[in-house]
Amino acid sequence: MIDQSKSFEEAVNELEALLNEVENGSMPLEKMVERISLGAELVKYCQQKLKNLNGKVELLFKDDGAAGEFEEFDTSSERAKAAGASRKTAPKNTPKVQDQQDDLPF
Repeated sequence: MIDQSKSFEEAVNELEALLNEVENGSMPLEKMVERISLGAELVKYCQQKLKNLNGKVELLFKDDGAAGEFEEFDTSSERAKAAGASRKTAPKNTPKVQDQQDDLPF
């Protein structure tokens, strides 16, 4: 039985080592069958780990905002007025800011 706390990378490394042992061919048939059986369990374990991780990644990228979590900012709302966002133009007494690109030597 495989240790369920094993990381994906650890399982893959163990599987590679197992594969090298079996490919060497210098072990008795019974032991080779045992190793191949363990290898099959490791493959299943890795597939399950990948499936779980893939599910997590899908959840992260699933939300496209269509479910209503994201809303356009309404400049006429009370919240916008409290934040001062309803102003569309800058106040007249605000000095014009010079473009900072003009100060670059290149």
